[in-house]
Amino acid sequence: MEGPGYVQRFDDEPRFWQFLKGLRSDDLIVELIQNDLDAKASRTSITFTSDRLICQGDGEPVSGDGWCRLSYVMGAGVRVESKRFQIGVKNHGLKACFWLGDEFIVRSDGLRMVQTLYQYGYENQPSPGTFLEPVPDNTAPPTGCSIEVPYRERELVVEKGEALTIGIPDEISLKALFRNACDLLPGRLMGVVRPGIRDQYTLCLSHHTLGSVEIHWRAKRGRNVNGRGRRRFTVCGRECTTTSNVPDVTSITIHEQACTFRLPFPTGRRPEIPDFFARDGKSFTAEIAWLTDKRGTPKSAKGVRRYPIGYDATSQSALSGVGVHFSGPYLSDAERHGTSQIDSLNDYIDDGCKDALVDIMASYLLHRHGGRAMELY
Repeated sequence: MEGPGYVQRFDDEPRFWQFLKGLRSDDLIVELIQNDLDAKASRTSITFTSDRLICQGDGEPVSGDGWCRLSYVMGAGVRVESKRFQIGVKNHGLKACFWLGDEFIVRSDGLRMVQTLYQYGYENQPSPGTFLEPVPDNTAPPTGCSIEVPYRERELVVEKGEALTIGIPDEISLKALFRNACDLLPGRLMGVVRPGIRDQYTLCLSHHTLGSVEIHWRAKRGRNVNGRGRRRFTVCGRECTTTSNVPDVTSITIHEQACTFRLPFPTGRRPEIPDFFARDGKSFTAEIAWLTDKRGTPKSAKGVRRYPIGYDATSQSALSGVGVHFSGPYLSDAERHGTSQIDSLNDYIDDGCKDALVDIMASYLLHRHGGRAMELY
C-alpha cells in the first residue's frame, strides 16, 4: 500500500530519565573503573575533593569513535559505532555521573567533551545535551583519560516524562560512597586480573578529609590440571592487597584461586563478547573462583556472577547459588546490577560453571584439601 513513506522518530528524553532513575550513586565508581579497564588502564585514581569527583586513568586516550559516542546523550550501535569486544558497549555507564553532578567533563589527548543535564541553561527545565564534538583543551592528559564531576549545587527535579528528584550530595553521603567503595571493590574487582590477560591492576581512592586507600590486584602464574576425558583446566592464584590510612578501612590481603576452562558457543549462537573472555571463533573462556586462606585452603563465600567485575551481591540475579564465583560473558539486566533473566546464554554459562565445579572438585580440590573442599557447595 502506497503512503507518504516511513520515518524513524523517537521521543527519547523520558526514557533517559527513566534509565537514570534506575541507577544508583554506588554504580558510579564501578562504571568509572569499567571505562578505564576498557581503555587497558593498569592504574586508576579516583579522588573525592571538596567540590568534585575526579577519575584519572593511565590507559589509552579516547579514540575518534569514543568522542563520537560521547556526542550522543545515550545509546550506540546504529548511528554511532558501539564499543566492540569490551565490557561497556551501550554508551550508558558514565551516565551514573549524573547522580553526583549536573555535568561531567571528559579530557583526553588535548581535547575536552562535556555532557550536561541543562543544555538550555540552569534557568530552564532540565534537558540532557552534549557537545557536538570535542574542543581543544591544553589541560587534558596526553595519555589516558580524566573524568571530572562537579558536585550538584541544587536539587535536580524532573517533572516531564518520568518524574525524578536527585538531591545535593552532602558530605555524609560522599563519605559513605567513598567507604562503600573501599569495602566492596576488593572483592568485586578480583576477577579482572588473569595471567596473560591483565596480570595486575591498581586502584587509588582518596578523600580530602578521610585519607587514601590503595588497592592492588595481582594474578599469579597458572598450572594446567587434567579433568574428565581430555578436558583441561588452568588453575591460578590471585591476591588483593589493601593499604589504608583511613579510619575503619583495614589494610589486608585476601586470596583467591581461579579455574579457567573452555566453553563452546551454544549451537546457533556466536555473540560478540569482550576480549577478556574471547578464545576463538568456536569457544570462549569461563571461570570459577573461590576464596582461600593464605595457605590456599578453600573458604566458602557468597558466590556471585562476574563480567569480569562482580555484580552487586545484593541483587538476587547476581548470585551463583554456591560458595564459588562464576565468571563469563553474561548479558546484564538493564541497570547492570545483575544478569538478565530472559537470555539462555546466561543459563548456558551457569550450567558450564556448575559442571566445571564438579569436575575440578573431583580432579583437583578433593585430592589437595580433602573434605574441606566440599564447603564450596
